[in-house]
Order: sequence, then C-alpha cells, then structure tokens
Amino acid sequence: MSVARARSLVDMETAAQAKVESAAVARAVAAVGAVESWYVPADVQALSRQIGATARSASVAAAGTTDAYLTRMLSMMLDAPAKSVGVLDLSTPLRAGVESYEQVYARVAEHVRYLESTGLSRWEAVERAQTRVDAMVRTDLALARRGQSRAVYAGTPRVTGYRRIIRPELSTTGTCGLCAAASGRVYSRDTLLPIHYRCKCTTMPIIGENDPGREIDDETLAQIYDAAGSTGAADLTQVRFTVVQHTELGPTLVDPKHRSTHPGTRPSTAPRSARGPQRPSTPVDPARMLAAEIRALESRLPTLEARTASGEPGLDQAIAYQRERIALLGTRLRAL
Repeated sequence: MSVARARSLVDMETAAQAKVESAAVARAVAAVGAVESWYVPADVQALSRQIGATARSASVAAAGTTDAYLTRMLSMMLDAPAKSVGVLDLSTPLRAGVESYEQVYARVAEHVRYLESTGLSRWEAVERAQTRVDAMVRTDLALARRGQSRAVYAGTPRVTGYRRIIRPELSTTGTCGLCAAASGRVYSRDTLLPIHYRCKCTTMPIIGENDPGREIDDETLAQIYDAAGSTGAADLTQVRFTVVQHTELGPTLVDPKHRSTHPGTRPSTAPRSARGPQRPSTPVDPARMLAAEIRALESRLPTLEARTASGEPGLDQAIAYQRERIALLGTRLRAL
C-alpha cells in the first residue's frame, strides 16, 4: 500500500475530527458563559443537559468519522472492500462508573461553586470552568474515537495490531513529548490506546508486515526533531512515559515524574510491549483525600465569613455552598 495514500486518508480523518471537536467545544464553552446563576438547581441541571447533549452528539460524530476512516484504510491495505462494524452505542459516555453525560457535566457547576468558595470572583471561576469543560468535551471525544478504533480492529481478524499516529499540526504547541515517545509502540488489536489531556493522535492498523504507519511516524518525528534544533531534539528523545489505569478513563499516558499528581490511577495491565517504562504506583487513600479536602475548606471558611461581616457583598451563596460541601464530605468520610 502506498504510504502517500495512507497519509492522505489520515489527513482527511484528522481534519474532519478537528472540525467536530472545535464545534462541540465552542458550544460547551458558550453554554458555561451564559449561565445566570450557579446556585439555582434548575439552571444547573439545564446546563448539564445542554452540554451533555452536545458531548453525546459530537461523540457519535467522532466515532462515525473514525469508523469511516478505518474502513477505508483497511480496504486499501487489504486490497478488498472492508465491512464497517457500525458506530458504537454512545447513549452513555465511555467513562467507567458513569451513567450519563449529564452526570459528567454536572461537575462544571460544582467546580464553579467550589472556586467561588475559595474567594475567586465569579468571572475568574467561570473562566476556569470554561477551560475545564473544554478539556472534558475533548476527553469524551477522544474516548469515542479510541473505543471505535478498538471495535474496528477487534472486528477485523486480519489486523495483527495498530500504532499511534502523531499529529503535530493539530496542536498550537506541536506533538507533546509523551505522544512522541509513545509513537514507537505497537498495540494488540483489542488493547485500548492510552490517551492523555488534549491528545490529538489517531491510529493506523497493522496487517502482518503491512505497516505504513511506521514510516509516517518516522517522517513526522524527523520533522519534529529538525524543527526543534539539536537541544530541543535531545530533550524530546529523553522524554519517558508510563501508562496508568485511570479509574474512569482507562489507560492513560503520564509523565513518570508527575505520577503522584494523578489520583485514582493504578498501573496498567496492558502488555509490556504496549507500555513505556513503568514504576510502582502509590495506592489512593479515599479517607485521606476526603479529610484533606475538608481541612482545606474549613481553613478558608473563616476568611469568607470575615469578608461578609466587613460588608463585602455576593459571598452568601459561596459560604452556604462551602458549609454544605463540608457536611457532605464529612458524611462520606464517616461512611468509609
């Protein structure tokens, strides 16, 4: 199979995915900015439903685009028509332990109320919430693309594996070091691709010795190293990664140096050939995490109360939320 033809298909697929993603993110961010009250349950529920519907429809579109791309790619590689496996059922998000998109996006309002309880202004809290919802929507679409890819590969017996295809042109800062380091890995056809925050990678199947993705990645990496210069290229070649099993998102790429900043993860059970250098993980202690959050909230509450007592307006709802949050976390802690 011509590498040029394979690259052309990859280019078309990633352009289509970028269009779906940017439109969904824009709608979600705008919805967050339009909320009038973050403390009225009806308003919060309406927001969760609105963004949830956006994420769900965009996830279906992303999965459909992935299915069409891989079906065409397999047809070219097999030199025979490949049959579509059909789009995954995405009526619920591909997040472990989550029942609905609305449940996922209810976190946005919780985030705003929490930030206001720490003393941030409404404008600052909403701006941070918009950044967070941007990442959440992109993550749901990445999960849809990943899940659809595995369904296609698992449903195509002649596929012997697949590889990550890096796309530096889709990021303002270029391909991240984690993806560049992981681009040489080959994954079994039923293994989920490890992803990370704002991951732009796509995948390409391998059929026996037919592996056009290897040449594509080699060419792309050479361009990245050349553009980075000698010092930058040396830094990139030193990047290491590990794969952790995120309790909600599944296999995730992380920098081993920052492993402790990813709570809720455990070492991946993926084959060693599909992972980078590993190191032992630190077990998550739910009681310790709850107690730490309670202490942090309790330490900030007197400051908010003092500001209100001095005449500063607009903090009553934040104080009420913080007290309710402390009570809720206390109940959860006692139940452990």
